[in-house]
Amino acid sequence: MKRIIVSILVICFSLGECEHEARAQVPPKMEAQQIKQPLLDLFAKPKLTTEKAKLEEALILKAIADDPSAQIALANIYENDNQQKRALFWYQQAVEHGGIDEENAILKFSQQKLAQSNDPKDIFMWTKYAAEHGDISAQEKTMEYYRRGQEVKKNHIEAEKWLRKLISHEAKKPTFKLVELQLDTINSDREKNIPSAIALAKKLAESGSVDAAYFLGWLHQFGSLLDKDITKAIYWYKKAAELADIRAYRSLGWIYHSHYSDNKAAAHWYEKSANLEDQVSQFNLAVLYHLGTGVDKNLKKASQLYKAAADAGHNSAKVNLANMYENGIGVSKNKELAKQYYASYLHIYPANKKRESQLNIEPATDTIKLSINPASVKRYNMLSLYQRSGIYSHSIDISNLPIIENQWVYLTFVDIPEIGFYSLFQGTKDNLFYGVHIDSMPFDFVRYDM
Repeated sequence: MKRIIVSILVICFSLGECEHEARAQVPPKMEAQQIKQPLLDLFAKPKLTTEKAKLEEALILKAIADDPSAQIALANIYENDNQQKRALFWYQQAVEHGGIDEENAILKFSQQKLAQSNDPKDIFMWTKYAAEHGDISAQEKTMEYYRRGQEVKKNHIEAEKWLRKLISHEAKKPTFKLVELQLDTINSDREKNIPSAIALAKKLAESGSVDAAYFLGWLHQFGSLLDKDITKAIYWYKKAAELADIRAYRSLGWIYHSHYSDNKAAAHWYEKSANLEDQVSQFNLAVLYHLGTGVDKNLKKASQLYKAAADAGHNSAKVNLANMYENGIGVSKNKELAKQYYASYLHIYPANKKRESQLNIEPATDTIKLSINPASVKRYNMLSLYQRSGIYSHSIDISNLPIIENQWVYLTFVDIPEIGFYSLFQGTKDNLFYGVHIDSMPFDFVRYDM
């Protein structure tokens, strides 16, 4: 009986239709002959002697009779033996015969393959394979592959297809991520989605979403998508501040300073974010203590805050602290430390830049350290930063920026919404064609190659 079953199976696998169906169930690299191999190899052995081989034989006989529990058991054996293609074949058979749901079977396998692979093309293949079988994280990554043109030709139509799958999934239990997806610039329905995205953001913010509250505050502060309204900006920022959001603390400090000239209130909010090690807030609070504006003048406290900000990379704090060490203001004179802080400050700006203290409250800034080909600057002089929800964009003419060490330029962007993802493009005013994608915020002094 065993020989008859095996013979029938081999005949079936030799038929074009069966072979086509088997090939259709697996990734492109897995050929029909490879699918046959788990069975053919086993029964080619002259004699089965080990307990493991006998168990394998017994399971295969049940598995080819469409026993899903045997198919799962075989898949587990092959997976443990790192025979991944065989494991996948039997997982798929178990799915087909109702022994395991497809998501658990296929995702388990494809995720394991992703963890084992170092080849970018294989990683893309298995990521897309997992995405096709319902892995939400893989769907998001696949969308990015097509958006960026990594390991596959750039294709915004394909990217939008995956975006729509993500929107459909997120709509079942809406979070702020759904707002971002609806507003994504690759979404052809973005414009008509704006009202519903804003309405959802408001609902989420009132329910305790810190990102939604910060997002609405920023939109009202700068008049992006919504009317510019500082009173409403304060309302939403305070909602976020109730949840100890650094971005909201800093934004409130800036609004009270710049819009109302209320430095006492500004100091209140800056102190909250400075205590959470926000370097912009540390610098601004230091300036207030340095000048005695909104708070009692305290040069020692100012020097401590400058040092905290400078050591975190804040450039204006470096020159202010250097001048304090140089002249013994709020600290003991220390020429060596003054020299060190001057040197780190001059790393960004030309050597002939005046070493004057910067005593103005500064808005939130983000700096990108960019490795660039100096020869390309004259021809492709524009760099533009885009936020993917379409709420922020800014272009810089880099032709007049100093190139440090014949390689680096530093790009400073002001009042960037610290939410979502960004893309940076180089080109001309009318044709921005080459870009890098930035997946983390803030991006102070992060290196990107163009």
